[in-house]
Amino acid sequence: DMRSLQTDSLIKIVTCNDLKGVKLVGGSKDFRASLSAASKKANALYPSLNGRTLMLNLPSLLGPLVSIFKLLLPKAVTKRLRFENGPLKDVEDLREIADGGKGRDEFVDQVNALAYGD
Repeated sequence: DMRSLQTDSLIKIVTCNDLKGVKLVGGSKDFRASLSAASKKANALYPSLNGRTLMLNLPSLLGPLVSIFKLLLPKAVTKRLRFENGPLKDVEDLREIADGGKGRDEFVDQVNALAYGD
């Protein structure tokens, strides 16, 4: 969250899950379990700080399924979730977007636009 970065204190939590390369069938159950556990833990620890969850770079077969599935979700849920391609798709090393990394500013700007844009 841009305000958290500017004030150096936690104002809002924006969750970004990069799903590039995730297997739909036969993938790691541990990965899916860890995503679920992290979400539950964040909701329990910081219920008033939870912002949007960004699901980035979905596997190609999952995109059309998500489009259909989103129609069945309540409006309150779809407002908090964004399914997008973009940020992180070309990042080879997470140090690129870490504090001081060459891609940090661009990454933060992209996430900020997705987290707060409509």
